[in-house]
Amino acid sequence: MKATANGYAALTPGKLGKLLAEREADIAAIHRILAIVTGEQVTKKRARPDILADALALDAQRREKKGRTPKGYEKHRASSRPGTKGAKAQRTATARTLAKIERGAALTTADGKRIPVLSRYGYIKKHGDAHVRTEKPFEV
Repeated sequence: MKATANGYAALTPGKLGKLLAEREADIAAIHRILAIVTGEQVTKKRARPDILADALALDAQRREKKGRTPKGYEKHRASSRPGTKGAKAQRTATARTLAKIERGAALTTADGKRIPVLSRYGYIKKHGDAHVRTEKPFEV
């Protein structure tokens, strides 16, 4: 397009017609989206307003429930937060398990559950069939 004296491109009626047709198609698409979002009846068979309405209702229910935690979750999490009695009890039990490993004493089932974590974080190492305490310090 050539620029005219006023700085605007010279538009012919044919070019204006094409631009108008493009914009009308865009506006029609926006109208269809707006109809779907507002729940208005859509004329095409592909659009299923009943399914969309159900989905929107379900979404509204989920938004109302947001922030709800599963039953007992907060109680469980509170027991292991740093600085709480539960966290100190867990660390004390872990220290007892490390002491048993160091002495070579038999481990209970609860102690056995701590073995993979202690191994992963480098407090113990597997040596043959037994576990050996490493030099890494463990503070309660």
